Amino acid sequence: MASSAIKDNRKGLSRIVMFLFVLVTLMAAFFSEFFQAPKTLTQELDQYRMLFKPSDLEGIKKIKLTNRLGEFHLVKDEGHSFQDWAVVYPKKLPGSEAPVKLIFETLLDLKIRKIYPEDPINTANFALETPVLSIAFQNNKNEEVVVKFGLVNPIDNSTYISVSNKDSIYHIDSLNVRLDGLDLTSFVDSRIFTFPLERLQTFSIARPQGNNMRSFLKFSMKPETSEYYDESQNLLGKDEVIGMLGEFFSLRGIMLLDSIPKEAQETLKKYIESPAYQIDIGLTDGENLSFKITDLINHAIPELKLEKKLYYIIIPDHVNLYYVVPKESQKIWASQSLQRLKKIPVKKLFY
Repeated sequence: MASSAIKDNRKGLSRIVMFLFVLVTLMAAFFSEFFQAPKTLTQELDQYRMLFKPSDLEGIKKIKLTNRLGEFHLVKDEGHSFQDWAVVYPKKLPGSEAPVKLIFETLLDLKIRKIYPEDPINTANFALETPVLSIAFQNNKNEEVVVKFGLVNPIDNSTYISVSNKDSIYHIDSLNVRLDGLDLTSFVDSRIFTFPLERLQTFSIARPQGNNMRSFLKFSMKPETSEYYDESQNLLGKDEVIGMLGEFFSLRGIMLLDSIPKEAQETLKKYIESPAYQIDIGLTDGENLSFKITDLINHAIPELKLEKKLYYIIIPDHVNLYYVVPKESQKIWASQSLQRLKKIPVKKLFY
């Protein structure tokens, strides 16, 4: 009898334990499902951590960046089909797209840690009255938004910013890039040929012959086939032409002169008026560009910090600039010939 009662008690206890286990399991599953944040909600919450979204930066046409090295203004250059941005202050120069892209990527990567009220005390405490970096941009609605970067906290790698169209101060992660270190050279495109290759319609290189410039290499591209032809409409090797153009597209000025000191003008005059080469380019949109290439500068020009026989100068007619180029690249001019661009027959590849 006692043994039977003990067995019954054990069975009852087992049922209770099993019941409690199932109950706890069901409750855990219920609460886990109930409190688990859906994936879409998590993504939405992540979006709220980002200060800017891509739509905020659409249609930007003016940028003003101020840092410890100066103030720099860029505008969307709609006057040229081959140049997206132009520097308009402190000098008028062709702009590079790379720093603009860097600015946009930086703004889109700003992650909010905390939000503080924008009041005089917080503004002063976080050094936003005298920011270390300021970025102002004008959108397609002609609205200007100013982003100011204040005190940097090296302990937790963070900083504080304010945005002119928001009533808060944001504690964010420190920038991964040093926008405060950008200077004028960072915004200037030092490339001499800045248009995309696919927009090239005609290309001609000439050199002096008597009192005139005579073309010794000339070809054109047919947009419908993207093939290149000489003046006699003979097909040229596409790879050969693109390879040759790549040499010119790699040319960069190590110094850009937007004005010539009076003391140096007379020295440069003879080089500019009697160029060693001239390039004429026609683009698919009808725009024509011309470039004069001087001989090697044989005399030092101290006013421009140019030593003798180390540089030559390229002068485009569409921008008021002189590109100072090192002599090492001068060899590409003399090495050009139409014969070099002719298509190699397949049979010759096997002989």
